[in-house]
Amino acid sequence: MALASKKSEAVHNKTGSEKAALKSSFDNAKHTELEVYPPEAAMLYQMQQIQEDIEELRRYLTAEVGNGANGSNGSDGSDGSDGSDGADSGTYDNTLKILPTQFMGNDDASLERTVIEDDVRNKLGVRVASSSQEIFANVSIPKNKKVTNYRVYSSASVATSLFGGTYTTGAITTLASGNSGATIDLRNNYNSTETNYVALKITTTSTNQIIYGATLTLADI
Repeated sequence: MALASKKSEAVHNKTGSEKAALKSSFDNAKHTELEVYPPEAAMLYQMQQIQEDIEELRRYLTAEVGNGANGSNGSDGSDGSDGSDGADSGTYDNTLKILPTQFMGNDDASLERTVIEDDVRNKLGVRVASSSQEIFANVSIPKNKKVTNYRVYSSASVATSLFGGTYTTGAITTLASGNSGATIDLRNNYNSTETNYVALKITTTSTNQIIYGATLTLADI
Protein backbone atom coordinates (compact mmCIF):
# COMPACT_ATOMS: atom_id res chain seq x y z
CA MET A 1 0.00 0.00 0.00
CA ALA A 2 1.35 3.44 -0.91
CA LEU A 3 2.42 5.91 1.76
CA ALA A 4 -0.48 8.19 2.73
CA SER A 5 -0.20 11.96 2.37
CA LYS A 6 1.20 13.66 5.45
CA LYS A 7 -1.24 15.36 7.80
CA SER A 8 1.15 17.57 9.75
CA GLU A 9 2.05 21.16 8.84
CA ALA A 10 5.03 23.35 9.62
CA VAL A 11 4.97 24.67 13.19
CA HIS A 12 6.79 27.87 12.19
CA ASN A 13 8.36 29.53 9.17
CA LYS A 14 11.37 31.00 10.93
CA THR A 15 14.69 30.94 9.09
CA GLY A 16 18.19 32.23 9.68
CA SER A 17 18.83 33.95 13.00
CA GLU A 18 15.18 33.64 14.04
CA LYS A 19 15.34 29.87 13.66
CA ALA A 20 18.69 29.83 15.46
CA ALA A 21 17.05 31.67 18.37
CA LEU A 22 14.41 28.95 18.62
CA LYS A 23 17.11 26.29 18.63
CA SER A 24 18.98 28.17 21.32
CA SER A 25 15.86 28.16 23.50
CA PHE A 26 15.55 24.41 22.98
CA ASP A 27 19.24 23.82 23.67
CA ASN A 28 18.83 25.77 26.90
CA ALA A 29 15.85 23.57 27.90
CA LYS A 30 13.43 26.49 28.06
CA HIS A 31 10.59 24.11 27.24
CA THR A 32 11.19 22.22 30.48
CA GLU A 33 10.02 25.27 32.39
CA LEU A 34 6.51 24.16 31.39
CA GLU A 35 6.85 21.01 33.45
CA VAL A 36 5.36 22.77 36.47
CA TYR A 37 2.03 23.00 34.64
CA PRO A 38 0.23 19.60 34.50
CA PRO A 39 -1.38 20.02 31.00
CA GLU A 40 1.91 21.20 29.45
CA ALA A 41 3.82 18.48 31.29
CA ALA A 42 1.50 15.86 29.79
CA MET A 43 2.11 17.23 26.28
CA LEU A 44 5.88 17.25 26.83
CA TYR A 45 5.68 13.62 27.91
CA GLN A 46 3.76 12.60 24.78
CA MET A 47 6.12 14.57 22.51
CA GLN A 48 9.04 12.64 23.99
CA GLN A 49 7.23 9.34 23.42
CA ILE A 50 6.65 10.29 19.78
CA GLN A 51 10.33 11.19 19.43
CA GLU A 52 11.36 7.80 20.79
CA ASP A 53 8.97 6.06 18.37
CA ILE A 54 10.52 7.96 15.45
CA GLU A 55 14.02 6.98 16.54
CA GLU A 56 12.94 3.34 16.75
CA LEU A 57 11.50 3.52 13.23
CA ARG A 58 14.75 5.02 11.96
CA ARG A 59 16.72 2.22 13.65
CA TYR A 60 14.47 -0.47 12.16
CA LEU A 61 14.52 0.97 8.63
CA THR A 62 18.29 1.29 8.68
CA ALA A 63 18.97 -2.14 10.15
CA GLU A 64 16.22 -4.28 8.62
CA VAL A 65 15.22 -2.65 5.32
CA GLY A 66 18.34 -0.82 4.22
CA ASN A 67 18.93 2.24 2.16
CA GLY A 68 17.19 1.48 -1.13
CA ALA A 69 13.61 1.75 -2.26
CA ASN A 70 13.93 -0.05 -5.58
CA GLY A 71 15.10 -3.54 -4.72
CA SER A 72 18.72 -2.62 -4.11
CA ASN A 73 18.75 -2.78 -0.33
CA GLY A 74 15.96 -4.61 1.50
CA SER A 75 13.35 -7.23 1.97
CA ASP A 76 13.43 -8.89 -1.45
CA GLY A 77 16.38 -10.95 -0.28
CA SER A 78 18.89 -8.84 -2.16
CA ASP A 79 18.76 -5.28 -0.85
CA GLY A 80 15.63 -3.09 -1.26
CA SER A 81 12.17 -2.40 -0.05
CA ASP A 82 10.54 -3.38 -3.31
CA GLY A 83 10.84 -7.02 -2.53
CA SER A 84 7.27 -7.62 -2.94
CA ASP A 85 6.80 -9.21 -5.73
CA GLY A 86 9.83 -10.96 -4.62
CA ALA A 87 8.55 -11.36 -2.12
CA ASP A 88 9.35 -13.91 -4.35
CA SER A 89 12.41 -14.52 -2.29
CA GLY A 90 13.66 -17.04 -4.88
CA THR A 91 15.29 -14.30 -6.95
CA TYR A 92 19.06 -14.20 -7.26
CA ASP A 93 20.10 -11.23 -9.38
CA ASN A 94 18.08 -11.78 -12.58
CA THR A 95 17.40 -15.47 -11.97
CA LEU A 96 14.17 -16.64 -10.36
CA LYS A 97 14.57 -20.11 -8.85
CA ILE A 98 11.75 -22.67 -8.91
CA LEU A 99 12.25 -25.32 -6.23
CA PRO A 100 11.01 -28.93 -6.21
CA THR A 101 8.42 -28.15 -3.52
CA GLN A 102 6.72 -25.63 -5.83
CA PHE A 103 5.54 -28.33 -8.25
CA MET A 104 2.06 -29.83 -7.96
CA GLY A 105 0.45 -32.63 -9.96
CA ASN A 106 -2.62 -32.18 -12.15
CA ASP A 107 -5.80 -34.26 -12.06
CA ASP A 108 -4.80 -36.84 -14.69
CA ALA A 109 -4.33 -39.42 -11.94
CA SER A 110 -7.02 -40.52 -9.50
CA LEU A 111 -5.04 -38.95 -6.65
CA GLU A 112 -2.60 -36.04 -6.67
CA ARG A 113 0.56 -37.93 -5.74
CA THR A 114 3.51 -35.64 -6.39
CA VAL A 115 6.30 -36.62 -4.01
CA ILE A 116 9.74 -35.44 -2.98
CA GLU A 117 12.24 -38.04 -4.19
CA ASP A 118 15.19 -38.72 -1.88
CA ASP A 119 16.02 -42.36 -2.68
CA VAL A 120 19.25 -41.40 -4.47
CA ARG A 121 21.81 -40.60 -1.81
CA ASN A 122 22.68 -36.91 -1.45
CA LYS A 123 20.07 -35.82 -4.00
CA LEU A 124 16.58 -34.30 -3.80
CA GLY A 125 13.94 -33.70 -6.43
CA VAL A 126 10.26 -34.12 -7.19
CA ARG A 127 8.55 -36.89 -9.14
CA VAL A 128 5.06 -38.16 -9.87
CA ALA A 129 3.67 -41.40 -8.51
CA SER A 130 1.60 -41.95 -11.66
CA SER A 131 3.08 -41.94 -15.17
CA SER A 132 -0.10 -40.37 -16.56
CA GLN A 133 0.34 -37.23 -14.50
CA GLU A 134 1.96 -33.88 -15.32
CA ILE A 135 3.23 -31.36 -12.80
CA PHE A 136 2.92 -27.57 -12.66
CA ALA A 137 4.69 -24.76 -10.84
CA ASN A 138 2.89 -21.41 -10.70
CA VAL A 139 5.25 -18.50 -10.09
CA SER A 140 4.76 -14.78 -9.54
CA ILE A 141 6.94 -12.38 -11.54
CA PRO A 142 8.57 -9.54 -9.58
CA LYS A 143 7.24 -6.05 -10.25
CA ASN A 144 8.91 -4.15 -13.12
CA LYS A 145 10.47 -7.39 -14.44
CA LYS A 146 9.87 -9.54 -17.51
CA VAL A 147 10.61 -13.19 -18.23
CA THR A 148 12.91 -13.81 -21.21
CA ASN A 149 13.63 -17.57 -21.02
CA TYR A 150 13.44 -20.59 -18.75
CA ARG A 151 15.26 -23.86 -18.08
CA VAL A 152 14.26 -27.10 -16.33
CA TYR A 153 16.76 -29.42 -14.62
CA SER A 154 15.88 -33.12 -14.50
CA SER A 155 17.30 -36.64 -14.43
CA ALA A 156 16.07 -37.35 -17.97
CA SER A 157 14.84 -35.29 -20.89
CA VAL A 158 11.16 -34.34 -20.50
CA ALA A 159 8.86 -32.05 -22.45
CA THR A 160 8.12 -28.67 -20.85
CA SER A 161 5.86 -25.70 -21.56
CA LEU A 162 5.61 -22.21 -20.07
CA PHE A 163 2.31 -20.37 -19.89
CA GLY A 164 1.27 -16.90 -18.92
CA GLY A 165 -1.63 -16.95 -16.48
CA THR A 166 -4.11 -14.51 -14.97
CA TYR A 167 -5.13 -15.34 -11.42
CA THR A 168 -8.37 -13.34 -11.58
CA THR A 169 -9.83 -15.44 -14.41
CA GLY A 170 -7.64 -18.56 -14.72
CA ALA A 171 -6.94 -17.80 -18.40
CA ILE A 172 -3.57 -18.95 -19.78
CA THR A 173 -1.60 -18.40 -23.00
CA THR A 174 1.39 -20.38 -24.31
CA LEU A 175 4.70 -18.54 -24.04
CA ALA A 176 7.23 -21.23 -25.06
CA SER A 177 7.93 -24.95 -25.02
CA GLY A 178 10.89 -27.30 -25.30
CA ASN A 179 12.77 -30.07 -23.54
CA SER A 180 14.44 -29.94 -20.15
CA GLY A 181 18.20 -29.44 -20.05
CA ALA A 182 18.09 -26.58 -22.56
CA THR A 183 17.45 -22.87 -22.18
CA ILE A 184 14.12 -22.08 -23.88
CA ASP A 185 13.63 -18.53 -25.13
CA LEU A 186 10.13 -17.09 -25.01
CA ARG A 187 8.49 -16.12 -28.29
CA ASN A 188 7.93 -12.68 -26.76
CA ASN A 189 9.20 -11.43 -23.43
CA TYR A 190 6.49 -11.65 -20.77
CA ASN A 191 6.07 -8.52 -18.65
CA SER A 192 4.81 -8.65 -15.08
CA THR A 193 1.44 -7.05 -14.33
CA GLU A 194 -0.73 -6.71 -11.26
CA THR A 195 -2.66 -9.91 -12.02
CA ASN A 196 -0.40 -12.21 -14.05
CA TYR A 197 2.04 -15.02 -13.31
CA VAL A 198 3.74 -17.86 -15.20
CA ALA A 199 2.84 -21.54 -15.06
CA LEU A 200 5.57 -24.08 -15.84
CA LYS A 201 4.24 -27.46 -17.03
CA ILE A 202 6.39 -30.58 -17.12
CA THR A 203 5.07 -33.60 -19.00
CA THR A 204 6.44 -36.61 -17.21
CA THR A 205 6.05 -40.05 -18.80
CA SER A 206 7.62 -42.20 -16.10
CA THR A 207 7.68 -42.30 -12.32
CA ASN A 208 11.47 -42.55 -12.55
CA GLN A 209 11.88 -39.06 -13.99
CA ILE A 210 13.06 -36.66 -11.28
CA ILE A 211 12.76 -32.90 -11.57
CA TYR A 212 15.44 -31.07 -9.59
CA GLY A 213 14.15 -27.54 -10.20
CA ALA A 214 13.93 -24.81 -12.80
CA THR A 215 14.87 -21.19 -13.42
CA LEU A 216 13.30 -18.18 -15.07
CA THR A 217 15.57 -15.48 -16.47
CA LEU A 218 14.37 -11.95 -15.68
CA ALA A 219 15.15 -8.55 -17.12
CA ASP A 220 14.00 -5.03 -16.37
CA ILE A 221 10.96 -3.82 -18.29
